[in-house]
Amino acid sequence: MSKPLIFISHKHNDRAIATVVRGFITEQTSGKLPVFQSSDPSAKTPGVGRTLNAELRQALWGAGAVILVYTSPDEDWGYCMWECGVATLPDSPDTRIVLLQCGESAPSLFDGQLRVDARDRTSVATFVTQFMTEPKFIPQVDDALTGYNQTSKQVEQAANRFYDDLQAVIPKGAAEDWPAHPYLQLQLPNGAANEIIQAPHENRKALARKIVLSQATVSHSDKYARALFGLMECGDDMKLQQLYETWHSAYGNYSDAWIDSLTEQVGRAAQGQFPVLKWSGMPAVGDGRLTVPVLTRVRKLPSIASHQFDVYFFPFSLLDATPVQGPMLRRADMFCRVLEAGGEGQVQLLELIDELETHRYGRMPFVSPDDRLVYIAHRSMLDQFVARQVRKRPGADLAQLTLADMFAEEPNLKAMFSSTAAFVSSEATLADAKAAMRSVPNCYDVFVTDTGSQQEQVLGWLTDVKIVASEG
Repeated sequence: MSKPLIFISHKHNDRAIATVVRGFITEQTSGKLPVFQSSDPSAKTPGVGRTLNAELRQALWGAGAVILVYTSPDEDWGYCMWECGVATLPDSPDTRIVLLQCGESAPSLFDGQLRVDARDRTSVATFVTQFMTEPKFIPQVDDALTGYNQTSKQVEQAANRFYDDLQAVIPKGAAEDWPAHPYLQLQLPNGAANEIIQAPHENRKALARKIVLSQATVSHSDKYARALFGLMECGDDMKLQQLYETWHSAYGNYSDAWIDSLTEQVGRAAQGQFPVLKWSGMPAVGDGRLTVPVLTRVRKLPSIASHQFDVYFFPFSLLDATPVQGPMLRRADMFCRVLEAGGEGQVQLLELIDELETHRYGRMPFVSPDDRLVYIAHRSMLDQFVARQVRKRPGADLAQLTLADMFAEEPNLKAMFSSTAAFVSSEATLADAKAAMRSVPNCYDVFVTDTGSQQEQVLGWLTDVKIVASEG
């Protein structure tokens, strides 16, 4: 007897699941029941060179059952819903729709309908038992699809095998969507946006701040954004003004340039303009860590006559955000000396001190001919050593004192000059440089090399003064 077709409706990236379903049907019906699977060339598929929708309509018209493989709601299921709709048109032959749920959720269209949960062994066994032993499981087929009864060992084995095969191909875990930074959504009535648009240009910025603060409401927020303001919850329709005042009560003496930046971003976006971001940090209530409010998305919602603005609070640290290659003094511009191996005896101390004084520097690096750091000489240590020599050798000619003499008499100074610099890679940030500097006792200088090794060519130099000045 001719059997109606079984149509597997699925996304093509769920081909593996559809193939398992088709394999089960083909095996249990001994291949007598045709199966339509568009993603597999070995199955019944649309014909090459034919109109796809017409081919699908024809297949769906003759389908006795449609098995919808449903995985995740974040996919576009429009085409699959269309296929289910075509299969159940009032004037088409009766068709059973079977929803094979392979994830946490199912389409609302199927609310109230018994579904097959591919993750649940009992649910799969129930489907297999009915499919194999229940008469009229497929409309237009009076008899059961197999000759087994419900309690037969073959049905149990088929159900277990089908369940195990599905577990190997269905996606694991639930789809997750979470903001990577504290998130706040503001909502502004269209009328308020129009007030900003219609204001004279010279007054627009000030008016935007006033209107956004007084009329924008917090329509959504996560716990991390609320925590920035010291709040557990944001009440219904809380105004941005109230949120700002909560923050201001804790940081009244701190610059509120961040709220100017936020209201200006929202005001410009309400006018259909791209916002201009100003990096003005807002200290969080409690721990004081700095974040910057950044408007990332705007929606116009005619249904509620409002604009919505997605705002994220990004961590704000100039040191974290600044690569060392920007502020570092590059090797070509460095005030330093090239020292040949064993050349310490050629470096006269008084001449070195005069050179440092002339340029008003407190330290001077010594590098090898291949630009590896050898020493970082400190003016204060040089001065102190010479002063000690004056006291020890009154009337002696100190002009001939060399770096070698100093190292021979006070080896601790050689150790200091050769071990009080830190090193970072060319990919590092100023925050990395600061951390490296702190990790070395009595360190005031960070040198940049390719990978951060002291044995590599120096690419640049950062002093403690440069790093502190960059903190803002």
